[in-house]
Amino acid sequence: MTDRAYPNDAQKTKEPKHSRNDLALRLRRLGKRIFKPAHPGFTVGLLVLFVALIAVVIYLVMQIGTYTVSAPIYRYDTGIKTNLEGESKVFRSEMGALVNFTLHNQGAVYQLTEPRSLATSPLYWQEEERMFVPAMMSIMRPSQGAVSYRTGYYTELYRDKDGFVATIDNRAVRLDEGFLFDGQSVYVFLDDVTISLVGQVVKMPAMSYAIIVPGLRLELYPYGGEPIVEQTGMVSVSAIGNGYAIDMVNDVLQTGSEQILLFTTPSILDVMPS
Repeated sequence: MTDRAYPNDAQKTKEPKHSRNDLALRLRRLGKRIFKPAHPGFTVGLLVLFVALIAVVIYLVMQIGTYTVSAPIYRYDTGIKTNLEGESKVFRSEMGALVNFTLHNQGAVYQLTEPRSLATSPLYWQEEERMFVPAMMSIMRPSQGAVSYRTGYYTELYRDKDGFVATIDNRAVRLDEGFLFDGQSVYVFLDDVTISLVGQVVKMPAMSYAIIVPGLRLELYPYGGEPIVEQTGMVSVSAIGNGYAIDMVNDVLQTGSEQILLFTTPSILDVMPS
């Protein structure tokens, strides 16, 4: 009795070549039937559907990184104030580690991120005690020492009777002290501070912000007050708060006897918990 030879598993499951050829032939025939002149309406319908799908995909991609503000707002650009009425849309674009923000309002486009310093200016509501911070920022609370968290992109910050509340990733988070820092050049103050600059003293109420480009210029935006823009050169600039001081040139927080180097990359921090 002779042994029979049985095919192995690979041979059992291997698809015959003629089957693949038959499938390709069927697909070519289907394509010819669909797109032949006898069915122009069906062909046009498919093309319209395809274009519509592409349009939907483009729209969804454009909405990623977009934030809409419906209330009247205002912004500053090197000391110049601009009021913006109606709906405003803020767009975020990223190229590697570089993040850029633009604002679109009634057909006009405003650059929120300064190309040289990479500083992104906050926005203010005209009729509410509220501000909008597009960039990701580290959150420093001097009473907590070196313990730091961060915001997300697109943070709304408003004041109530108990202090400040920040909307971070669609969560309401209470911030009762300190400041925000973008790791580059923008400071947003949650306390009243005094800015000291070469013999000058400038009072900055809470919800003010400052932009400092070491060796080049200093921009101060006291909330509710007049902006100050100065060419500084290599000078010392500090912000004095309640029990702490910030060396704004070297990005160092001094609290008591402790010196804390501020984070230059907020994205490495954990998001502020509720």
